[in-house]
This record gives sequence, structure tokens and C-alpha cells, in this order.
Amino acid sequence: MSFVAQKSGMRYVAPLAFNTFRFTFGFLSMIPLLIVRSGRTKPSDWKKTCGFSIASGALLFAAITFEQLGVNLSASVGRSGFITALYIILVPLIGIFFGHRPHARVFIAALLSLAGLALLTIDPAKGWSSLGMGDLLLFLGAICFAVQMIVVDRSPINPIHLSIGQMLVGAILSWIAMVALNDVPSWTAFTHAGWAMAYSGVISTGIAYALQIFGQRIIPPAPASILMSLESLFSAIFGALILGDRMTVPAMIGCAFMLCGTIVSQIPGRTEKRKEEYVEHEQ
Repeated sequence: MSFVAQKSGMRYVAPLAFNTFRFTFGFLSMIPLLIVRSGRTKPSDWKKTCGFSIASGALLFAAITFEQLGVNLSASVGRSGFITALYIILVPLIGIFFGHRPHARVFIAALLSLAGLALLTIDPAKGWSSLGMGDLLLFLGAICFAVQMIVVDRSPINPIHLSIGQMLVGAILSWIAMVALNDVPSWTAFTHAGWAMAYSGVISTGIAYALQIFGQRIIPPAPASILMSLESLFSAIFGALILGDRMTVPAMIGCAFMLCGTIVSQIPGRTEKRKEEYVEHEQ
């Protein structure tokens, strides 16, 4: 539902201002986690804690900024959600640069997703000219989200420390960007967009990304990625129910292709199944 809140809130404030308060609310919502015993424990390695927090926070700042700018220019929140969901495909592809060899199904999934993206974003009557800046920004955001997921997956630090650290870094970078570009909202604009920024900050930024970090420590990558990819489906559903968004038939077919590509990319092969069964047996 964050795409709905983002679209609604930006009627009153600029994208960078929305992100600033979104990260700020997200950071404040993480502080109660320090009550948890593991959260009060001081980091055993401050260098690694700061390093991963800065890396994850900077990537999250870039991803959400691109997403916010893209949603502001996009035709619908459903379309925005499906383009953003391409990070599920990009994760294994980017993993090649980290020494991982993706299965052939990943490339099949990529072709399905690209075909779906074309149906979703390209107007047959206008051709390539129908692609907008909003679509490009959303795709750049998907790349940043993909790299951020890889960083989280490789992080050895306490998930509570990483959750709080990345929110703090995102908030600091957002405040710097907002002030530098003179996007500070008026009090009237802030009060009008306050509910949307609070929802996006506390629920879809603070709580959601903390759950992502905890989830990636427990759940195997395949089912976790499939669950996370459903944000694209929910964005279309809530966009239609709340904002009255409607998609053309080709666009809906494109969404189906992208959803299929997402699921195909995460179907575990025989080796991966054996690994998961072994882990479950050992646990």
C-alpha cells in the first residue's frame, strides 16, 4: 500500500521532502527495537556495523529516491509496483559479478519480465516514445533495490543494528538532499501529507525493511523472494481499489508476464532443493 501513500502524499510535498520524513519516521520507529535484549548489545565490530549500515542505507536512499520520483511521474501505482518488482530478476543477474552462476531459468525469467515490461510500458500506437522518465527512474530504483538486497544477504552484523543504521543513513542523506535543493515543505503542506509520510515511514520503511532483514536471515531465498515480489500485485490491487487506477488489457497481460518471470526466476533447482532439505534437517 506504500505506493498509494506515496502517490497521495506527493500531491502536497516534493518527492525529496516526502522521502526525508519517510526515512525520519522510519528511523524513529526503529528505536523501540533497542528495548529488545539483542538490540541493546553493543556491536562487536563497529567497523563492519558502520560499513554495512552506510552501504545498505545509501543504496536504500538511492532506491527509494528513484522510486519516489518515478511514482510521481508514473501513470499508475500498479505500473510503478510491477516495474519496481524487477529487482527480483536483477538480484541473480547482478550476482554474476559476485561470482555466482545463475541457472538458465533466470535468463528465461528475464526475457519474460522484459516482454511484460514492454507490454506494460509501451503504447502500441506511440511505440518507444510512450516510455517515460518515470519508467526509467523506477527501473534505476529496482537496480538499487537489487544491490541493497545482496548487501543485506551478505551482512554478518546484528539485524537490529543494520535496521537502525540504514534508516539513520537514509534519513541523513535525505535531509541533506532536501535542504540542498530547497525542497523544504511548508507547515500546511506537511500537515496535509503527514499521514502518508507517517504510513510510508513507519509501516513500509521502518517495519517492512526490518522484517526484510530478519526474514533474509531465516527464510531461504526462493520463497522469500516470491513473497516480496507480491508487492507488485498488491500495488495494482490497492491502486485500483483506493485511487481508481485502471490498466489496459495489454498492460494487464504485461503484469502477468512479469509475475511469471519473477516466480520462474526463483523456482529452486534440484541442487538448491537438496540444500534446503539439508538445512531443514540440520535445524
